[in-house]
Amino acid sequence: MVLKEHGIRWISLAPSSKGIGVYLHEVQDIGTDAFWDITEFPPLDPGEED
Repeated sequence: MVLKEHGIRWISLAPSSKGIGVYLHEVQDIGTDAFWDITEFPPLDPGEED
């Protein structure tokens, strides 16, 4: 049996020296009523934390 974690995925855009950088973010869905800053959630895959 494979268990999958609940997660949140979003992209962000930022200026770079070559134009616009596109970044994919995937984090664990650990939000609560008091903690909902998704930029602080841990990554779904710690090996891909960049």
